Amino acid sequence: MYSKATELQKYINNNYPATCVLKECSETKHILLDTLIVNKNFRRQAIGSEIMKLITAYADKQGGTITLVLSDGYGYPNPVLETFYRKHGFTLSDTIKQGDGLFQSMVRYN
Repeated sequence: MYSKATELQKYINNNYPATCVLKECSETKHILLDTLIVNKNFRRQAIGSEIMKLITAYADKQGGTITLVLSDGYGYPNPVLETFYRKHGFTLSDTIKQGDGLFQSMVRYN
């Protein structure tokens, strides 16, 4: 079972023009990056990369793996998102079926 928001999530949401939802399993040290949305007015300013550096540093310190599911519902198509996450050490993982759609997941191992 995933725990509630971490202190890192609260820090990001309070200090960046972004919405971030992290879910963490304390037993496996697995982190699910459920949501990362930078406010439209602040995109293309490296804010997403700053946030990813915080999240990946936290995961590395904890010895955890990060997973996410690509979603183009918030302004960027999946190929752009895939390139962004690859820059932060993620690789393609499973394809997930939800309802009538197929979604690509990505993972970053420690």
